[in-house]
Amino acid sequence: MRSAYSIIIILIVSIVLSGCVDQVPEELQEPVQPENTVLKVESINLSGTTTEKMDFAKHYSLDPLDIDLKVPKYDLPLQTDQVSNYDLFSREILLSGDALRLLEKNGFVVTDNPFDRKEEDIVQPYKTLADSKIPIFVTTDSLLHLYHIQFDETLRQIEEREFYDLVWELSEQLLNDSMESYKNSDGDLKEASRRNVAYFSVGLSLLKPEPEQVCQSENEWDCTDAYFKKEDLVHYSFEVPSYVRDDVEAELKLIEAHSGFSDSPVFIYKEDYSQYVPRGHYTRSERLKNYFRAFMWYGRMSMLLKGSDEIPADALISIEDARIQTTGACLIASEFANDYELMGKWDQIYSVTAFYVGLSDDLGPYEY
Repeated sequence: MRSAYSIIIILIVSIVLSGCVDQVPEELQEPVQPENTVLKVESINLSGTTTEKMDFAKHYSLDPLDIDLKVPKYDLPLQTDQVSNYDLFSREILLSGDALRLLEKNGFVVTDNPFDRKEEDIVQPYKTLADSKIPIFVTTDSLLHLYHIQFDETLRQIEEREFYDLVWELSEQLLNDSMESYKNSDGDLKEASRRNVAYFSVGLSLLKPEPEQVCQSENEWDCTDAYFKKEDLVHYSFEVPSYVRDDVEAELKLIEAHSGFSDSPVFIYKEDYSQYVPRGHYTRSERLKNYFRAFMWYGRMSMLLKGSDEIPADALISIEDARIQTTGACLIASEFANDYELMGKWDQIYSVTAFYVGLSDDLGPYEY
């Protein structure tokens, strides 16, 4: 957390730059000639966006900015005897000799939190400074950190309240479609359908709540949103088809062990199973933990176009496996093309995630 403390405390030592430099009396001061600097940003309006993959972007707009920057510059190195409140500042915040030299040289210095080095709340130092009547300069890193917190929290709520159910519904319907295709096909088409059945069975298994993820307390107030509800065990349930059970169970064991690279039973090529450990806000509830693992599975595992008889020199899988995987991808894309409601659910998830983190580099339903 060391870096977090440094980010917090940059606001403390920057106070000397927030209008605290003495204005030398007119008769002793060279006239300041501020540069005619302008901050200008053109307006942005994406309401006319028609690309399906960027559908959510049409809600974004930015008003134009045209601001004259009139604050005069100050010279470096700083002269502490010209800082109007330096005596007050130096009594409240003790700087080492090295820190003081950096402050004079650069106009700012980053130090440990002088009030509480273990403090993790980014807002608390502002309160402490205000109580000590020390002027505060809010730095851009603080605003960026608060933006990141808001970004993370809104994404968490969307994933937990909306996306979990959407991913379950998509997976369940595509599993049923793949089972139907498996039953009515033969040859490569049948094998591609079988692998799709395994693919969606793994995703649903990762989403599905386990009994130990349900709150065990009899007290209703103990059963927070961090746990699944008892009725979720029934609502989110399915049966893995017998003809893919061995592959699915083997895949789930590797994901649960998350011990590193190993050959995927479903996709043939190697996968890094250490990536399936929930982190960040995904540790805050059992639902988010399951969502994270399922989303990692769907996001990391690709149906490859290229195969070769020279493995691993030229490709990760054989020509035959590449043909089957590409057939499987086309089967999934055809289900989206034939079902407007199904495609709409996928668009809901993809357009929002693309708005938050950018477009995917992988091939998706629109490409196929």
